[in-house]
Amino acid sequence: MSAPPIEAHTAALLTRLATTGLPVGDARKPDDAGWQGTPGASSFLTYLVLYPVDVLRAGPDAALDDNYRAPHLTYQVTSVGQDRRAAQVGADLAATCLTDGTPLGIPGWSTERIRHDSSAGVTRDEDVNPPLYYAIDRYLLEVSTP
Repeated sequence: MSAPPIEAHTAALLTRLATTGLPVGDARKPDDAGWQGTPGASSFLTYLVLYPVDVLRAGPDAALDDNYRAPHLTYQVTSVGQDRRAAQVGADLAATCLTDGTPLGIPGWSTERIRHDSSAGVTRDEDVNPPLYYAIDRYLLEVSTP
């Protein structure tokens, strides 16, 4: 089995996350998200950021125990909110849209499943003023050629 096209999967996940109605960034904060004016004195638009994290490639160059496994792609979704609740709601919206069983529709590839792999919970960032909250989740895509 060949290596999956990482960019095609990333683009499909960005499109899928956009269905949450929240702004989505490709490894960075979306331009139209966050504070809509003066930080702390304006409204805050919760947003998601997608990061491609890791790929496990099957095939002759893979580790011996991985030669017969389907490739796996790992992604991180970070939800950023002005409070804990907003960060968690964003994370819930992302989880719902990513794990609903709908195929990604990448030509030549089949997404066996997208599963929630891990969560770092919600953290408060005191290094920005006013503080922001981050909910960080990782998702594992198991893909194969049809």
